[in-house]
Amino acid sequence: MIKGEIIIFSSIDNIVESLKKIVINLNDKKSLEDYNVFNYLLGLSQNSLYQFPFQCKKWDSPSPDFLVEYNHNNPVGIETTHVTVNFHFKNMKDHDNIPGSFVESSSNGRSYLRKADEQFCSEPYYGNQAEKLWVEIAMKEYRKKREKFIKPFFRKETENVLLIRNFTSLPIKHKNIPAVINAFYDNIKYEFNNSNTFNEITVIWGDNRIFRNINGIRSDLIVNI
Repeated sequence: MIKGEIIIFSSIDNIVESLKKIVINLNDKKSLEDYNVFNYLLGLSQNSLYQFPFQCKKWDSPSPDFLVEYNHNNPVGIETTHVTVNFHFKNMKDHDNIPGSFVESSSNGRSYLRKADEQFCSEPYYGNQAEKLWVEIAMKEYRKKREKFIKPFFRKETENVLLIRNFTSLPIKHKNIPAVINAFYDNIKYEFNNSNTFNEITVIWGDNRIFRNINGIRSDLIVNI
């Protein structure tokens, strides 16, 4: 979407079609923002939390990134960001083999699995190091967005949403993801006491898991794409 553009969604199929048109590029902020918000809107629509039709506008002022209007209610402001990390390793004892990857030995005599297109430049993660790193990076992104949110130029709505998408390949086991999300939300509460911030902070993990935190209360959604 370009700034000022408005898309009216009248069905779930409309949102899916819009998602399929986006080519994700981590260096292209526009494609990331569009994919994040469409993925989020699809999840809410599939779970009957948004009713059709509604419109999504790429906001033409500095912030937020999008405004969504439905049922003639006040717009919902949506700001987006993502969590990335540049080095990804998997301990072959704890994780399934990855197609196209191979075993490489490090200086300490251990063997590790890495993708064929990755450089071996760091030791893999032990224990809960990967989970802690994810929370640390997510908190850095959150602090940036919160600092932006409290500025006078940021348009405040009745509902203000921050979308944070996970784009890391950190070796976090599927079963541990909810605990990582809870740790992130607990850090926000501890550091800021949920004050002067977005009333909804949502993490999108993969294409089909959405973890919402609305005024300190978490709810999880599954998205079917």
